[in-house]
Amino acid sequence: LKLSSLTFGIAWHAREMPKLLGGVLLSSGALTGLPAAFAQQDTCQPLCWFDADRTEKCQVSRWYTAGLLERLEAGAVWGDIAAQTSACEALDQDGCSGVPSCSVDGRGTCSASRGWVAGMLAKPLWQGGASLGTQRCGFLGQLLASEAMCLELWNKTACEAHNGTSPEQTCIWDVARNACGVPPASALALLRRDYADELMHLSLRRQRCAAFESQETCRGSCQWVLNLTSSQGQCSLKPLEALLAVADQDCPLRTVLGAHTSCDGISNATVCETTLREDGLSECVWASAMCEANPAALELDLLEQLGVLTPELDGLMRDAISQCSERSADVCADVCAPALPPVRQPERASASRAVALLSAVLVFTNVA
Repeated sequence: LKLSSLTFGIAWHAREMPKLLGGVLLSSGALTGLPAAFAQQDTCQPLCWFDADRTEKCQVSRWYTAGLLERLEAGAVWGDIAAQTSACEALDQDGCSGVPSCSVDGRGTCSASRGWVAGMLAKPLWQGGASLGTQRCGFLGQLLASEAMCLELWNKTACEAHNGTSPEQTCIWDVARNACGVPPASALALLRRDYADELMHLSLRRQRCAAFESQETCRGSCQWVLNLTSSQGQCSLKPLEALLAVADQDCPLRTVLGAHTSCDGISNATVCETTLREDGLSECVWASAMCEANPAALELDLLEQLGVLTPELDGLMRDAISQCSERSADVCADVCAPALPPVRQPERASASRAVALLSAVLVFTNVA
């Protein structure tokens, strides 16, 4: 069975996952745009901000979302990332270059480096991470961990000098992103080495889709693709199905993939903006002439799957989303954010980490 085109498609889409996840966590408000500190809130901090660059809509302010995570997740990975980003934001560009976990972003401000954040996401719980690495997210987690390593190589010389002995240890300079990343050949090698059974099963599923000869019968996990050079089309396996096959069932990245794929298939702005979820939140947003997953709603889903969306955090975030979504551009930033909740007691965070560490020890003992 020919697997070349299938493995290349999975590898290409999976290489976009760190950027996609970064777009949700680093751009939607949770982990960027923090003030120098959350300890003081003596002046009015806007609850909302107007996103003029992408969605052209009133969104929950980065300050408020990040402040909630820092306060309610203190001592956990999300609180750690929020606190680190806050520390980086307090630095100027000169000071930023001297801190390994900080880097100057596209806005010209100092923020937590994408490599450091990706590393925190990929680390297991007992190491203080979010546990989105290989054990929980399969191939996607493997790529996330490899991208974290490559992104820490900040210049082309260091990147090209890093020649690993295995696919997951190899990096290449990406001219388009102006950053170090995992080469496509390494992603393909990882797939063929560690996911041969999954690829074989996917190949059979792709053959099943190809057997459908009309758009009416091409349903479910298959999609009808028109030929650009003719008016004919063919039935093929959806790219999302291929990606999900190499990610474990409880991997939170499946939520990111599913939401973006669902919205990406909508080409009408009105349909995009009026598509609602069961909880009443907008499922998609129209941005840069494309339909994308609503980052605010997706953020809630992601935090819920990661087990950090407490009833208090959920209620505060939903209330903020509701208030901001109803405000127009001229009054978007006129309302002050409510006082941030007290910092969660360190004992709770320590207890959760102790449980995670104990679980890791028990697993290791049983394996040994």
